[in-house]
Amino acid sequence: TAAVRTLQYTPDALYHGNDTLTLTVSDMGSAGAGGALSVNVSLLIVVEAVNNAPVIAVDSDVWMAEDTELSLAGVIGVTDVDCSGACVLEVELRTSAGTLEADAAALPDPGAVAVGPDGLRCNCTSAQIGALLNTTKFRPHPNFEGD
Repeated sequence: TAAVRTLQYTPDALYHGNDTLTLTVSDMGSAGAGGALSVNVSLLIVVEAVNNAPVIAVDSDVWMAEDTELSLAGVIGVTDVDCSGACVLEVELRTSAGTLEADAAALPDPGAVAVGPDGLRCNCTSAQIGALLNTTKFRPHPNFEGD
């Protein structure tokens, strides 16, 4: 019937895996003798995972006084819904108006972090990235002001 032809399946958000659609049709005993008759059909639905983009959560614009340092603790957050906590993400921070400093020694694998005068790169889990960002400080060039 038209209702079955327009049936749409929508999985739960972020769901992937196998699902089963079971369709039951009954004549409700309305045609002929012998009572109601019905038939069941099951359809396997395979929902494939898609790669969702990572999310960067940033506070709105951050203001700071000239010639001071800014801690990035709580200012930037990185997540990826596809990661159950164990996968590795690459995060890179760059600045052209100062320097970044971070304490990679607090991480299980400090070698996964590269800290240079104008940036920081980390191949870490999202929890490790959060821990690293909590130790990261931005220092603008002397007398720098602006955006």
